[in-house]
Amino acid sequence: IIRLFYVILLIACVIFYIMYLWDFALVLLVTMIIVPIVMFITLLITKCNIGVDFLTNSNTVQKNQGFPVQIRIINRSFFPVGKAEANIEYCNIFNNEITSFVLHMPIQARNEQNAVFQLNSKFCGILNIHCAGITIYDPLKLFKFTVGKNRNLRIAVMPEGHEINGQVCY
Repeated sequence: IIRLFYVILLIACVIFYIMYLWDFALVLLVTMIIVPIVMFITLLITKCNIGVDFLTNSNTVQKNQGFPVQIRIINRSFFPVGKAEANIEYCNIFNNEITSFVLHMPIQARNEQNAVFQLNSKFCGILNIHCAGITIYDPLKLFKFTVGKNRNLRIAVMPEGHEINGQVCY
């Protein structure tokens, strides 16, 4: 819908330039043409300079216990990203039920962005956490790119431990 609005605005600028031969109409038309090109180039440069990793405290957790998972996004470019969406999916191999959610965040220029989310599993087994990709947008949301595809993390979900009291007789 934003792209449609931009095309309508561009057509209005062309008509404005044809009807009024002022310098302002030419400057407005050139600006309307150049701004998206600059935004595309800066977003492309940013896409090439972003790295994504998963981090966690431990690769084993207890069943029914929440544990933090951190997604680290490193932006090495000079351009910030105002809106980024991380598509996260996770499933336990035991029941093959896939759950997904989206994290919304900005990414600062020449900085490391950390987003922490909590997960838990009610079944024991291996929990696969998968980043389907992080979609980054330009400020007007005319263009988007996906970075950090197919990042995976595996966590073993262990049963709850119980303390056993007793005496050993020899």
